[in-house]
Amino acid sequence: MQQTSKLGEITNMMTELGTRIDTARSNSSTKSFQPADIASLGNQMSQLSLSMEDIEKQQAIIKSLSFESLPARYSSIPEAHTQTFQWVF
Repeated sequence: MQQTSKLGEITNMMTELGTRIDTARSNSSTKSFQPADIASLGNQMSQLSLSMEDIEKQQAIIKSLSFESLPARYSSIPEAHTQTFQWVF
């Protein structure tokens, strides 16, 4: 769920970045970026890069936990008895 949320944030950041680039292009009389625009866009690109690196690391960790016999092991787990953990309640 966190990765889905993070991917949503990245998508929003990319959309916002594209919008800011288009806005900077259309607002400038010389059709070039102002120093403040460049700094802001650079900051957003940096944040986007860091977010993507985080997701790549998380994916690598999840992939490293996978093993070939995982489905077989999961299917071999017996169903819990109906009274399991009844004492807790």
